[in-house]
Amino acid sequence: MLLSHWIRIVIPQVEPLTKEQLLGIRNLQESSQQAEDAISQPMEAVQHSLADTVAGSLLGSSPDVANYMGQMANWAHLSLLCYR
Repeated sequence: MLLSHWIRIVIPQVEPLTKEQLLGIRNLQESSQQAEDAISQPMEAVQHSLADTVAGSLLGSSPDVANYMGQMANWAHLSLLCYR
């Protein structure tokens, strides 16, 4: 589950908060949402590329193993960044 989602769940449980605390939490939520959005686009592109590679190999095209392995490495790296 993404950080911005957890923040939305936890906020109502930790009241009362000062205005400064609320502002800090809102800033954290906005920055985490921006980071999640920035990571999700490349992850979707990697997923699409992997799907194309797999589909191509299933349809009889010569599989590009080096490309596939590179895409898997990119996927793993982006997944780690997203779920830290």
